[in-house]
Amino acid sequence: GTLVAIMLGMLYGIPKAEELKRTQLYHDLRVCPLHVPSPQTFSQRMQVLRILEKVLNQPSILDSHAKNRRMWQFHRNNSQEFALPIEKVGEAQPKLPKRKPVQKLLIHSCVSDLSNKRRKILLAQGSRYAMRPLKAPTCGSSSPMKFSNRTNELTKIVPD
Repeated sequence: GTLVAIMLGMLYGIPKAEELKRTQLYHDLRVCPLHVPSPQTFSQRMQVLRILEKVLNQPSILDSHAKNRRMWQFHRNNSQEFALPIEKVGEAQPKLPKRKPVQKLLIHSCVSDLSNKRRKILLAQGSRYAMRPLKAPTCGSSSPMKFSNRTNELTKIVPD
């Protein structure tokens, strides 16, 4: 709401009191609220007024919009809401590239040697090849191992 009030003042040169009234009116008449409060507290209104006093003293903002031949127009309809003009449908829609046909999934040769059940699982997952899970290093024994960050070596955990 604060941003809308500031934009009204910057773009259209509307007086400060009028822009706050219009912002509040638009906020109150919205069909789908955006859960963004309008500037209704004293501090919010003072913030809008302070920002506009700084911004309105810069002629480049208003001059650049005044020179624009497609100047946005301020409209009011019967419900007293404001709206911006909408461009023609052809101009507003972006041009999208044509879709390419979907290529069939290539299956790695090792998949063909697997059982039917495993092949179906791999095809369902979209995988190109089978990978078996890695086993923990055991170094020939069944005792647990520990990795040392300082020496980058695996060492056996020996119970005390």
